[in-house]
Amino acid sequence: STFLRMYYTDYTNRLHCLIPTRNMIRYPFLTLFRFFRVAMLVGILLCSWSVQAQFGGTIVTKIEYRNVPDAMQGYVGILPDHNVVKVKGEKKVMIQSLSGGTQRIYTDAIQKNMDIALELMGQRIHLVMTQEEVTQNEEEKIKPTITYLKGKKKIAKVTCKRALCVFQPADGVADSTEVWYAPKIRVKGQDLFPGLQGYPMAYFMDVSGMRAWFEVKSVSEEFLLDSDFEVPEGFTKMTMDEFRRSMGGM
Repeated sequence: STFLRMYYTDYTNRLHCLIPTRNMIRYPFLTLFRFFRVAMLVGILLCSWSVQAQFGGTIVTKIEYRNVPDAMQGYVGILPDHNVVKVKGEKKVMIQSLSGGTQRIYTDAIQKNMDIALELMGQRIHLVMTQEEVTQNEEEKIKPTITYLKGKKKIAKVTCKRALCVFQPADGVADSTEVWYAPKIRVKGQDLFPGLQGYPMAYFMDVSGMRAWFEVKSVSEEFLLDSDFEVPEGFTKMTMDEFRRSMGGM
């Protein structure tokens, strides 16, 4: 939807994520970092969901990239084809693997913080988002008008219902997107579909000029350790600005 494109573009502008250029072909190391940030942006959007305490466990979502522009064809393989979300109470971690590395995005709905652990080409970096950055993200949400539609189907063995979310930006044209959601997996704060009465199980998102389809493939309720939601030792802590400067201001 236009809303999701606008939301993604806002993060893109902040982190200076670039699309393929001739320099990317000449400097593959920089190329990997740039596309790693595309995956990071997707993760930040998805990991902003705050799942209610009654659900604890693991959700695996498959990602398919469609309508890929010619300039992006050679880089789709770098991006993640799935993500794993682990939830315990108000804490959550999203794990994504891609060519050359792994990222883990940790969020705490009570503390209102976000930490990103990157393992990329031998480097281990712990990015810290300030409360101001997280709060700004929350304040910039656009709440959609949601129409609940008829129809049910099973996704990952979970009964899902259908909804139409219409976004009306203050200075833009209204746009809509259809979402399949699971009423039994409740959420109470999410950046993509605020107010939706359940966990988004299947939907489209525009990512850096590509159309991406997200669909949950498995849901497992299980006990998770507190250590699953802590950044491991051995990571170099940086702010987003410090990380950007270390990459030459990309």
